[in-house]
Amino acid sequence: MVFELTQETVRPGRLPVLLGSLQVAVRWRDGEYGTLAGSWTTEIGTLNRCITLWRYDDAVQRENVADALADAPDWQAYKESIRPELVQQSHQSLTQLRPGCDAADGNRLYGFAEHIVETVYLAKRLTI
Repeated sequence: MVFELTQETVRPGRLPVLLGSLQVAVRWRDGEYGTLAGSWTTEIGTLNRCITLWRYDDAVQRENVADALADAPDWQAYKESIRPELVQQSHQSLTQLRPGCDAADGNRLYGFAEHIVETVYLAKRLTI
């Protein structure tokens, strides 16, 4: 089992815009393009952040979903709708290292995981 943890931080006061766009995207993505295991917003630490956790059967399914989303017009529309609001976005892959540990078992996460962090910082374009 493979998980993808996405953290999207937006400009102050713009979290409702992100959540509205995400709600629409989740309606058509969940199930066909991975399974949404959870989503959260932050109230302490870094504010204006939405965190989503997607579950895949394996790394091959995750790669296939990534390829399919790259060509999906609805996903591209979602990405374009949130792009002006983003301050930071990161994707973290969590790979189950010990077989037989089901993350959905009683809502408890068991076993070992490999945690890979990829962070993209978005910079403003300067117009001169």
